[in-house]
Amino acid sequence: MHKISPSFVSRTLRSLFLLLFLIPSPADAFMGEDLEKPRPEFTRQGPVITAKFIPRAKSSSIAINFEATCGGKLTGVQSLDFNKYASKAMDAKCFRSDLFAVHIEDLAPGSEICMSAASSFFSTSTNYWVFNDHLKTPWINSGAENISLGENLQNLVIRVKDGGPLDSDGIANGKITVIGGPWDSFWGYVLGTLVIRFFGVFIVLAVLMAGMIISGLIFQRLSKAEVATSPYAKADAGPVPAEGEMTPEMAAAVGLAISLHLSSVKPPTLNLAGPDSSAWALDGRRQMMSGRFMVYNRLKKKDRI
Repeated sequence: MHKISPSFVSRTLRSLFLLLFLIPSPADAFMGEDLEKPRPEFTRQGPVITAKFIPRAKSSSIAINFEATCGGKLTGVQSLDFNKYASKAMDAKCFRSDLFAVHIEDLAPGSEICMSAASSFFSTSTNYWVFNDHLKTPWINSGAENISLGENLQNLVIRVKDGGPLDSDGIANGKITVIGGPWDSFWGYVLGTLVIRFFGVFIVLAVLMAGMIISGLIFQRLSKAEVATSPYAKADAGPVPAEGEMTPEMAAAVGLAISLHLSSVKPPTLNLAGPDSSAWALDGRRQMMSGRFMVYNRLKKKDRI
């Protein structure tokens, strides 16, 4: 039989521990940089381009609909790596995905158009931040108008001027490129999630307790109704005692009470029952008495004196 050496076991355990440390945890991906970037999938339907992806801190996919309004034509939307545009002034945790580069053409140079981004994933506090490296402060808040469209759908409408601060190419050439993405406060999201989960636990427990109480009352009513309508209910109850007649249970209780009272009042008595009168006991008792008679024989002591 092959024996496993202790050195082999120790090496195997060290390898397993090293593998556990190398495997990233979901908390690391949530609090730090994502190990797998949610690469969006783009589809076009008429003038609308839809980006579908799985955002950070979420397991299901969402969709963002980009559209150019008030003039111009939306020619394309592409995904950009956030690390290429990262800075100390902007935290990557506030963006749920990589950045988007929205291209709009066929407009008069220097004109102003409206770009909209609609999604059910946006909230009333969601904004749209734009990156423009031609400015002293590259990151700028677009001041998007947050419009509610119903059914939890929020639409961010941004006014962009060709060659203006929101135009990332910085040139009034009849083409607009907007580099940016939807922005949500990271700490607001975290605190809101904690509050919702904290009170959600108590709400769920309260609903469960109310359901258990209501179901218990329903079962009690059903059991009482079943007993009342049962043909064996009166037969199982036993005979009804006449007026002034003592039931067996009451008589047993009275007898037990009297016995306990007398046992506490009566003094303890000695057991004066006669001893065993067998031949073995009698012979033993005779030998004991003979031995005592030899020791305590007073007549012989008087004769000796």
